[in-house]
Amino acid sequence: MTFLRDVRFDNNNLNESDNQLSGEIPSLDNMTSLRVVEFGFNNLNGRLPNDFFNQLPQLEYCILNNNQFEGSIPRSIGNCTSLIHIYLASNFLTESFSLNILK
Repeated sequence: MTFLRDVRFDNNNLNESDNQLSGEIPSLDNMTSLRVVEFGFNNLNGRLPNDFFNQLPQLEYCILNNNQFEGSIPRSIGNCTSLIHIYLASNFLTESFSLNILK
């Protein structure tokens, strides 16, 4: 799937059984052309992997709001030089970071 550019799983109700996506964020290895990642309004949890953003060099939109992520925002976010929009609200992220890593 190296040419996939857009993955959206927001507001998910699979099989109309009120089950939202849960567990840790899935691996996005080998999806280097991905420009949009949207997993908002699910029950994903755990920490964002340290290399999460290293896997997505062309990422423009990262929407992970309203989940249960915890810990810090990976410093690898600074490698996403095409990033336009990142939305991480309503999680349990605890560590702040300097906007300088986005330069």
